[in-house]
Amino acid sequence: MIPSRWRVAVAAMLVAFAAPLAAHAALPVAKKSFTDRTRIYEASYQYPQTGNAVIDKEIAEWARGFIRDFETQTKHDHQRQERPYSAELRYQVVRNDDEVFAVVFHYAYDQGGAHPNSAIITFNYLMPDGWRVYLPEIITPEGFARVSDLAIADLDKRLSLAPPNDDVVRSGAAPYSFNFPEFALLKKEIVLYFDPYAVASYADGPQEAHLALNDLKDVMRNDWRAPQPSFDCAKAQTAIERTICGDVALARLDREMSEEYLHRIKVDADAAFIERTKAEQRAWQAQRDRDCGHAADIKTCLTASYRKRLKVLAPGL
Repeated sequence: MIPSRWRVAVAAMLVAFAAPLAAHAALPVAKKSFTDRTRIYEASYQYPQTGNAVIDKEIAEWARGFIRDFETQTKHDHQRQERPYSAELRYQVVRNDDEVFAVVFHYAYDQGGAHPNSAIITFNYLMPDGWRVYLPEIITPEGFARVSDLAIADLDKRLSLAPPNDDVVRSGAAPYSFNFPEFALLKKEIVLYFDPYAVASYADGPQEAHLALNDLKDVMRNDWRAPQPSFDCAKAQTAIERTICGDVALARLDREMSEEYLHRIKVDADAAFIERTKAEQRAWQAQRDRDCGHAADIKTCLTASYRKRLKVLAPGL
């Protein structure tokens, strides 16, 4: 069985995540759950099933992949003399109405380290079709300065930190979209979720920042379904840029690649590594332009090029 301390910890965190559901839920939610116990691990997982084919397919495939990754890593890393590893995946539906379906997953795991760990993963869907939306598709690129300011102010208030500890907050909530991958779009606010260590110490646990939508309305994009790559589509000039700006999947790949690249050069302190990464990025972009600029199928060429680059920047993806 999963250790009791995990059940208590996860339950407490999920209470913190809870938000009032809409008066009339748009989707019926059924809980899918299962457990898996072997000599080397104990795993318990839950995820929602809504009846919306798009939402159910993505969440189910993600959850199963998550499970496979844990099992594969455990079989690779577990030592015979160690206690069994453990993992729990739980969820909380924080919004369910005719506009948005939002679910927050909390993943708690123990893989034999100095202490257990946890992670927060979120899914936000526009209704009624179940279009998944990401924060950089809601907030303009310039608007992340506002997101950062509001998040830091709320975190400072919640954590009551003084220098130099507040530097951790200012670094973890700096105005880069890669700092805010996990969020919940509620009726009157956006809730940002931060894993342990992201903006505070491990002892402080996971953190939340609550941003009122009224404070963000002038930095929100008009069309959340329109492609939003890492650059301004109003200034797109080349065939490659226009292709990316005309395709949501390509725009997301471009943005993901840019976020991984920026994370490398903004977070790493090794000057030589940073310069090498910048040079590699320039070389990749030049190669992309040569390969795809006049390709018969620019979209297919760009997709392959971005995926290849992402495997270098983020091998674990």
